[in-house]
Amino acid sequence: MMEITLRTITFVASIVVIFGTGVMLTRNSYPFGTLLLTVHKLLSLVVVISMGVIVFRSLPLSGADKMLYIVTMILCLLAIITGGLVSAFEFVPAAATWFHRIGSWATGFVLMLCIIRLA
Repeated sequence: MMEITLRTITFVASIVVIFGTGVMLTRNSYPFGTLLLTVHKLLSLVVVISMGVIVFRSLPLSGADKMLYIVTMILCLLAIITGGLVSAFEFVPAAATWFHRIGSWATGFVLMLCIIRLA
């Protein structure tokens, strides 16, 4: 049976808050609420940096794990970049908005796989 650690619980809670604030931001129109947007952005950045540190400390990794973490980090960075575009401009290319909304769910799924592998 998998041991649930404080780190795992913290990551899962952080991802739930990120997605919750993201849904609330989607329902609000531009301009977004400053506090909600700041929490969403900072927590996203903290999760990405924390995941990177944890993966770095877990080295050496198997080939499949390396690929999973690389894909996860790329998706996380793309989600942060497209999120910055969506929040900075009132009129954003549809591709950026689409990726940020749909791609964020894919990123969350892959991130959960990483958390399960690290647990």
